Amino acid sequence: TIEDHIVVIASPTDTHIPLLNISLDQRPKIILVEKPLTIDIENARPILERARRLQVPIIVNYNRRFDERFQQLKDSLPKHPNSIVVEYTKGVYNYASHFIDLVLDWYGEVASVQALGMYNANMSDPCPSFILYMKAGFEVFFLGYDHLNYDCLDMSIRSSNRLINLRAGGAEIIFEEAVRDAFYRGYNHMRPN
Repeated sequence: TIEDHIVVIASPTDTHIPLLNISLDQRPKIILVEKPLTIDIENARPILERARRLQVPIIVNYNRRFDERFQQLKDSLPKHPNSIVVEYTKGVYNYASHFIDLVLDWYGEVASVQALGMYNANMSDPCPSFILYMKAGFEVFFLGYDHLNYDCLDMSIRSSNRLINLRAGGAEIIFEEAVRDAFYRGYNHMRPN
């Protein structure tokens, strides 16, 4: 057995289930899997149940969660935002999954998910729009775009007096504050601080 070892699975997604089963047979200390774990939830449930029974943790690798900048950002996020909006291209697995993971890390579990509108289900990695209803009592809106001629993975987190924008997957993080008379006398508008 390899019970004192860590297994890393960094291969195409369609090979994850067979490799996870082989690895679980060996009962390693931990299994680290490149995202996404599987193609769909139906394939994920049995392997996660088997790992739970064998007491072998399976960790899905989302590098942004462990990035020092995102760890620092986590401390300055509103505890209960008014809204979070994510806009993305290049697929729910390829791009949106990174911000889904950050939302889960920052705000906890999802109570339910609702699809919004139509999307191209024939794509190998589609870009559906959907709402995450968080157990913490607010919504996260994901707006997927199939036909943009540029990469998009942006997030806006709004609270009563603050806006945090993550652009280009978080390569740029912009903090804005409400400023009185910024553009029009008697009005509060958001300005970078």
